[in-house]
Amino acid sequence: MDLSSSGDGLRLLAAATSQTFPKSIPGCLYLSKDGGNSWQKVQCLGSWGGLAISADGRRLFAGRDGAVLTSTDGLTWKPCGAVGKGFINSIAVSADGQRVFAASEAPTLLVSNDACATWVSV
Repeated sequence: MDLSSSGDGLRLLAAATSQTFPKSIPGCLYLSKDGGNSWQKVQCLGSWGGLAISADGRRLFAGRDGAVLTSTDGLTWKPCGAVGKGFINSIAVSADGQRVFAASEAPTLLVSNDACATWVSV
């Protein structure tokens, strides 16, 4: 299971499997907009890697096999830039969501300085 929070702790994003989250099925993302009091299942697309949320809660990031996905509402997700090969197992993001780091099992460490439109190896 992976979990990430906005700076105020109100917006939470969790990636779960059936062993780690009640009533879930493997590979689902869950979103809470009220500090964890209630959860909404938002995507079930298989394995998810690292999760990150900008401090203001406006940009959400989730890792998958060779890709980082981004969302502004937690419900719709789109790939953000070409990341490369390997499962993305860790993501870190700056407070404003503009600088994003992604680590894969390849092993590769990548950074984006433009909200993940482009990536460079570190």
